[in-house]
Amino acid sequence: MPKKLISTPLHTCGLLQQILPPSAIILVGPGLNPLPVDWNQLSAGQVLAIDAHVQIPEWLHNSIPSSRSWIIRNTILAGNQVPAPFYTTNNPKENALIPPDHLHEVWPNLRQTDAQTCQPETLQTLLAEPELQSFTKTPNTWVMIDCLPALDILQGAGNPLPESWNVLWLRLLQNAPKRHAELSLAKAEAELSNSGYRCVGWYEENHPELIQAIFVRNTETLLQQKLEQHATLTRERDQLKKDHELLAR
Repeated sequence: MPKKLISTPLHTCGLLQQILPPSAIILVGPGLNPLPVDWNQLSAGQVLAIDAHVQIPEWLHNSIPSSRSWIIRNTILAGNQVPAPFYTTNNPKENALIPPDHLHEVWPNLRQTDAQTCQPETLQTLLAEPELQSFTKTPNTWVMIDCLPALDILQGAGNPLPESWNVLWLRLLQNAPKRHAELSLAKAEAELSNSGYRCVGWYEENHPELIQAIFVRNTETLLQQKLEQHATLTRERDQLKKDHELLAR
């Protein structure tokens, strides 16, 4: 298992955003707790927000003014398009396709308040819309899935995942119930390693079993590119220094 992130989520995301600045972000489940990205760095049309709620809440627009220009889709995502119950719980952030009683092993206080049959979509079918196709092609796209079951939703994008998706930010469980191994960090690591992703760290939410895990694809290639860019900048800086010294004589 990768090490827990030592720095704060905001600091970690800030560093990652400097190293691998996103050209676009797909954000699933943003309605109640947007992740710690500097959203102001992204232009209009570069964020696709997908949420089961009717609309993104007004307080989110107030805290992130640029969210008014996000592309919004109100739908329920899953790994397939088979009709299934969508469960409402006593904790609105945990409304999902997973029966709350299946999580009692790690969350005994979570209770079902309602269930309605829904027709879920997959990321693959959603991103086939002409307006959204760029989110499978834009270089260095981040995919942030802030809900359960994150791995199942991600795999609904097809196999293999788009080459442009370099950063994945997934909501997982440290120790998932046996009947839902797909919710665990270990399962996500095993599945995503086949596509070249490596978990670079994670941090706990308020509930210690719930974590946000960050996966980066082709880390060695990306690191090499950054080293080459750094070397180029160093050469340019040294040349400017020499030019300045010559002019000063």
